[in-house]
Amino acid sequence: MSNSFIDREFLLWLYWQISEDGRFELEDYGVEPVAISIEGQINLSSIIGEGFSQSIKSADLDENRDVLDAVKAGRIPDAMKLRVIQGQFEWVFSLASSPLSIKSVKLPIAAEKEEQDIIQFRIESITMLENILKALVGTFVLAWDNESTRTDLKNFLAQS
Repeated sequence: MSNSFIDREFLLWLYWQISEDGRFELEDYGVEPVAISIEGQINLSSIIGEGFSQSIKSADLDENRDVLDAVKAGRIPDAMKLRVIQGQFEWVFSLASSPLSIKSVKLPIAAEKEEQDIIQFRIESITMLENILKALVGTFVLAWDNESTRTDLKNFLAQS
């Protein structure tokens, strides 16, 4: 059974939350708060699966009218390039749906360390990013179960 519908709904919810302020409080999941922004590209495809897709590139995708217009026209995010900042750590990567996956991860920079320490740092930073994504998905699932969240999203999408 495919979760592509839920994965794409997650990306739509994430786009909305990033557009609101991009800050996520994830302490309930044992994860420090993060700030997330969209880094220049978002891909959207048709909700009904007729094969139409659209790629929007812009420096200010967090507040881009074209993305909202595309969603109103029946397209939903299926991939976006993100920047996640947590304290002194920063990751840049592509987040895709169908299945939900991350690609091309730019890891935080390891300060001058020994080779073994750099490898350990990279493993730890990948684990941190995995925990952030799990916390975001958990936050989404709890929020999506709330009718007021869906109403707020519809109101956001209805903005002119």
